Amino acid sequence: APRSQSTLNAINFDAFGCPHGLGEPSMDTGAVVVMDGSMGRWLMTKGVPEDRTLWAARALSEAQYHPLVVEAHMEYIQAGARTITTANYAVQPTYYRRAYPDQWEGRVRDDSAAAVRLAVEAR
Repeated sequence: APRSQSTLNAINFDAFGCPHGLGEPSMDTGAVVVMDGSMGRWLMTKGVPEDRTLWAARALSEAQYHPLVVEAHMEYIQAGARTITTANYAVQPTYYRRAYPDQWEGRVRDDSAAAVRLAVEAR
């Protein structure tokens, strides 16, 4: 079950108690940049069905879940993340060839574009 917003605000740990959120030191100042945390599992707790073929990419391949992607990004931003990822690590040929044998190339391109659009929308 998802943790409370106060737990999410702790940034050192994502919604599942996994350490996340600390980015690489800045090249200029040596300061730490706070990043987002787990997107895949977080999206599943928000209502994206578990999918053994596409994993969290289902949130990108089905438009009905796009608002959840934006919402998850916004929660990390509100919790202090200065950098967010596009949440498209599962949008890749190995998974997509299984899920979309005749359309995988176009789907990889389109779902990657959706991931970027949704991350930008959350800003």
